[in-house]
Amino acid sequence: MNPNKMSPIQPDLQIYYSMETLEGIPAKTMALLEVARDCPGAIDNPVVESTLREALQQIWAKLLVNPRYVMSRDEFAIFNFFQGVELDEQMAKIAAEARANYWNHTWGEYKQ
Repeated sequence: MNPNKMSPIQPDLQIYYSMETLEGIPAKTMALLEVARDCPGAIDNPVVESTLREALQQIWAKLLVNPRYVMSRDEFAIFNFFQGVELDEQMAKIAAEARANYWNHTWGEYKQ
């Protein structure tokens, strides 16, 4: 690779470093989530991957300490982005309950 030629997304990533925090999740992280959603290969960028995985780990830490924790909208967006990650049975149950808690808190209990 030509050292003078930057990755197509690299210049865009630089603008996110000075952004403030929104809902407890840094705006930079949310901006990188948008990049990852819009560009299929973006998750392969080490900055994107490490930032999003660090945010996911922080969310999981909250859920493991308090299974009734209700994620913020931004936390849910990150958590949902990684929904395809393989989990063992216990963690899958916690993840399903966390999603249900979010939806029930946001939209109310589902009634048939």
